Amino acid sequence: VVPVRTIFTDTFDTTDELQSFFARVNYTLANKYLFTATFRADGSSRFGSDNQYGYFPSGAFAWKMHEEDFMGDAFSTLKLRLGYGITGNQEGLGYGNFVRRERYAGGDITDGGEINAPGLAAVAFANPDLKWEETTSYNIGFDYGFNNDRLSGSIDVYRKETTDLLLLIQAAQPSPQPTFFQNLDATVLNQGIEFAIDYDIIQQEDVNW
Repeated sequence: VVPVRTIFTDTFDTTDELQSFFARVNYTLANKYLFTATFRADGSSRFGSDNQYGYFPSGAFAWKMHEEDFMGDAFSTLKLRLGYGITGNQEGLGYGNFVRRERYAGGDITDGGEINAPGLAAVAFANPDLKWEETTSYNIGFDYGFNNDRLSGSIDVYRKETTDLLLLIQAAQPSPQPTFFQNLDATVLNQGIEFAIDYDIIQQEDVNW
């Protein structure tokens, strides 16, 4: 009797691709008014053709108030900053989470020597509406400094709103897939105030603290 052994193997090509395009314009007026505009486009193979690319603009303005004549010598630095921007996120997604996926079921050989060829079975359903998670940020802040910036710091008020969150959901059973990704119809809000202060206690030729 010659033993017969069957071997079935799986092969995978799970290569992801990310394309990014970036443009920025900076403009300074009278060395006091600073403007920045940025545009970013990101394309990911983790999303379907309708949502592969996300477009993320941002802008910022800064005013060096200490350069104005009416400020006098009270501040060595006083700058107002305003900012707005959108960023995208695709982290957490695996390969091909937006497409229907099928794989071969297990095969074997019967006692009579006949090969049972494996057939295709669905393991995940298509989700063509899956798209980039986005975070919109707003910021207003002041940078300050006294005595040639020996005492310096900043104050920032910020707000971040995250929408279309990429969330891994447990599939209702029975289902060929245990979990699936979807964009959650909700907003996560992160807001607050940050305050920073720095002081050079010792400023000497050989020692700084």
